[in-house]
Amino acid sequence: MAVERHALNKKERALMHVLLNLAEKNDEGVCLVKPLEIFEALPYEYAYTPDELEPMLKGLALDDYLEYIQADNHGELTYCITMHQKGLSFARVERAWRKSFYNKLMITACTAVVSGIIAMLIRYIIAPAIMGKL
Repeated sequence: MAVERHALNKKERALMHVLLNLAEKNDEGVCLVKPLEIFEALPYEYAYTPDELEPMLKGLALDDYLEYIQADNHGELTYCITMHQKGLSFARVERAWRKSFYNKLMITACTAVVSGIIAMLIRYIIAPAIMGKL
C-alpha cells in the first residue's frame, strides 16, 4: 500500500507546519494566533503576502485540515485555529511519504546497479565463452 501525499503546494505545506507547531503547544490542537506571528514563523524562501494568508487558510479548512475563526482582540485581527484529525496527522504523513520515497529511490538505484553488473557479466564473460565455442 502506497503512502498518500497531501495535495498541498509548498506554501500551504509550510503554513501547515507552522500552524501545527503553534497548535501542538496546546495538547488539544487549538491556538490563538495573530497573522504577524504566522508570518514571523514562515520560512523566508517563499514570498508570502498578507493577501495570501486568508485564501490559504480557507483552502486548508475546505480540505478538512483545520477550522479557523477570525476574532477581534482589542482591535487586532486574531485567528482561533482548531486542528482537525487530518491536520494533526499532517507531519506524520509527510514523514511517512518521505521515507517511502527514499525507500523507492534506493530500490531503484540498487536495481540499476544489479542490472549493470548482470549486463557486464553477459558482455565480458558469458558472450565470449559462447562465441569461442561456436
